[in-house]
Amino acid sequence: MVCAAVLSTIYSMRSLIMCKGCIGSVTIQMKMKALVFFVLFHIATGHFLPPDEELDNEWIHFKTRFGKSYRNEEEELRRTIWQHTLSGVALHNIEADLGMHSYRMGINQYSDMTKEYEKKLNILTFHPAEKIEIGFSLIEPKIEGLEIYTDGSGIDGRIGAAMVVYDYGQLIHSQQCRLPDHCTVFQAEVLGLEVALEFCCTLSVWQKIHIFSDSRSALQAIQDPNNNNEHTRKIKTIYKKATDIAWIRLHCIKVHVGYVGNEMADIQAKESTSRPEVDVENPKSEGTVKSTIRRELLYQWQGRCLLTKNGSHTRKLLPEVKFHTTLFHPKVVQFLTGHGRFPSYFVRFGKSQSNTCPCGKVGDPLHCILECDNTKDLREHLRKISERANLNLPKFEAVAQQGCGDVSVDQSGFGEEGLYQVGFGEEVLDQLGFRDGNHSKLDP
Repeated sequence: MVCAAVLSTIYSMRSLIMCKGCIGSVTIQMKMKALVFFVLFHIATGHFLPPDEELDNEWIHFKTRFGKSYRNEEEELRRTIWQHTLSGVALHNIEADLGMHSYRMGINQYSDMTKEYEKKLNILTFHPAEKIEIGFSLIEPKIEGLEIYTDGSGIDGRIGAAMVVYDYGQLIHSQQCRLPDHCTVFQAEVLGLEVALEFCCTLSVWQKIHIFSDSRSALQAIQDPNNNNEHTRKIKTIYKKATDIAWIRLHCIKVHVGYVGNEMADIQAKESTSRPEVDVENPKSEGTVKSTIRRELLYQWQGRCLLTKNGSHTRKLLPEVKFHTTLFHPKVVQFLTGHGRFPSYFVRFGKSQSNTCPCGKVGDPLHCILECDNTKDLREHLRKISERANLNLPKFEAVAQQGCGDVSVDQSGFGEEGLYQVGFGEEVLDQLGFRDGNHSKLDP
């Protein structure tokens, strides 16, 4: 990816730096700094990127390889981010070749994404006097004076927020905002409060203002003096400015109990989700990033589970991988893993010459526990205690009889980044709950 002429010049400079005349460590450090400056200059001027035609082909290859598709207005932004990442990767790899790093980097499916998400500020850097606590009360609207209602809503993956202003029961102002689709309803609720406070800052006449929200979690986030969310701290700054020109109180009300202002704010918030363009650029929440990463890791783990040759017996009984641990009785573990007092297990490790059960059939775990007439009494007892023992025996019996469905693997999807493109049979996808796009890659 790096121009040959630039590489040749860089390695020539490296040879010059390491020559016998440059024996002083200070001199070497100065020349290395000059080399880094040279590299950065070529990065800034785009010399580490291929020509335009080759770069276009690389961009097409990137989109094809990772199944990327964008709206017309989005592709230019994504390509700009990708080119910036490409330059950074080239610089890092050159530094790695010069011995400045112990590893090299490459392009993956996240190279067209930014690293922006809601950051948490270091609360220890704030003076105790700056830790503002914005309280709220639980009172009903009295339809007197200036009242502001806020709400956030999410419909079909679109997120919006709204704010309506009433003066003695008459609607005098409203404002809608659509957020990026990666935002949460909580972020929309917080944005509604921010818009309401910004409206208060525009008032020229001092007066009493009541702000009502049906999101107790958003109000509690603002109330917490130790909340280190960047957006929450911004709202507290706006609140402090607004209280200099108005008397403001926040209140939490019940949702959908007939308050006219709250119902209107809800309608406006739902309408804002259908706006053609995003009004406010909001980064992804930390929770959204974590849940997306967990979903992606779970998908990759599921792919490894289906591709490995080991553990086929356990995979037949427990086809779905999970992050949380399920505790089983040691005897149940023997059945689930096949590592127990079964004839087939003894033959496998050379402890017996025959894998036949006393009833004449192959003595594997499924037969011994689910089919053998000699264990019928035990099987009936297991059915009675199956829920207490975390052993869903009827489900295991059905899985053992029907199998796990057809599993097909697309080997072409395996890349050097270790990301798996696994083609599951439809029956398995339904069983594992990985249909309807739940296993998709990280959304841009």
